Amino acid sequence: MHSEDRKHRLRQNRNLAILILFVWASVSLGAVFFAETLNHIMVLGFPLGYFMGAQGSILSFVLLAAWYTRRMNAETRRHESEESK
Repeated sequence: MHSEDRKHRLRQNRNLAILILFVWASVSLGAVFFAETLNHIMVLGFPLGYFMGAQGSILSFVLLAAWYTRRMNAETRRHESEESK
């Protein structure tokens, strides 16, 4: 692997990780900042603010981790196929 290719992949990985952390922090902290407003909406019998704090941030973390894994696996397969040419 060339040095430039490696730097590009590391930069992509870093940017993706930063994006995912930003989205996760926004979801987690957004529930706290807007809890009073969200509590006027009911989901499954619970106020949305409570539901987002208890379940939403965890669910968003799991979904983001799965997305990151799929994305990195796809990038790895793509780079391996390019190297085999």
